[in-house]
Amino acid sequence: MASLAASSASPSRSLFERTMETINIPKQDVNLLVMNFLIQEGYPAAAARFAEEASLEVKDENDLMTERVSIRDAIFRGDLQSAIEDINDIDPQLLDGNKSLHFALLRLQLIELIKKMFDGPENEKPQLFGTAVTFAQQNLAPYTPQSEKYKSDLERAMALLIIPKEAWQSKSQTHNEQISAFGPLGDLIDPSLKIEVARDVNAAILRSQGRSDHSTIHRILQTRVWAEDLARDKGIDLPADMGIDLWDAPADSQSQNGNNGDIQMAEDESTGADPVHRYTNLHESAR
Repeated sequence: MASLAASSASPSRSLFERTMETINIPKQDVNLLVMNFLIQEGYPAAAARFAEEASLEVKDENDLMTERVSIRDAIFRGDLQSAIEDINDIDPQLLDGNKSLHFALLRLQLIELIKKMFDGPENEKPQLFGTAVTFAQQNLAPYTPQSEKYKSDLERAMALLIIPKEAWQSKSQTHNEQISAFGPLGDLIDPSLKIEVARDVNAAILRSQGRSDHSTIHRILQTRVWAEDLARDKGIDLPADMGIDLWDAPADSQSQNGNNGDIQMAEDESTGADPVHRYTNLHESAR
């Protein structure tokens, strides 16, 4: 009986778990982490609401945050020309010093021109085709001698010109079906590409102003992952499963852009959704 009782007892908790139970993180510190995230990622309305609820002060960053949000929204709606002009207004040297980011923005602009060609009337298609080709020749082709990647990325974007119009114009398909219809070029019309470029732009603007390009909570998670890996390599006794709730979204969770577990940096005031819960998944970026 004694042996049976011993075998059925729950395993003893590790020293790490017992230590963690004694740690109390002040609510104010958590609130500051959330506020930092909202400011860094560009959620001015949510930051203002949270500041009021948590009795925090939003420092004099609203004007800058508004500019970053405006650029992000321009990228999301496909107005890359406005986004580039606004970036130049903030820092005329930013894109000159970051060729890969400038190329990424220009390639998105080319993709939008091609999309416009397929969405427009048939009688305008030849003119729009010429506009897209000329844009690529004048703005993107000069990059190709600098890197094979630039050349490959431009060639893939230009290949969208020969995608059947049915793939572009199908509105009844699900997101995944539409992406699949583009085959190996599907990533170019996936909204996650705009999200990635918008995130890179946001980070570049922050760096240009001498600020961190990642939120504090992002850096904490990176440190947390690094520390766990190091501890396991050294054979330190840790629980087998140390997952973070933010990392794994439910199986049926789908962001507004249709990409599981990605970060959508658009703030939709009409839904009233909590941007921290809705848009944050740091699993991949933390690692």
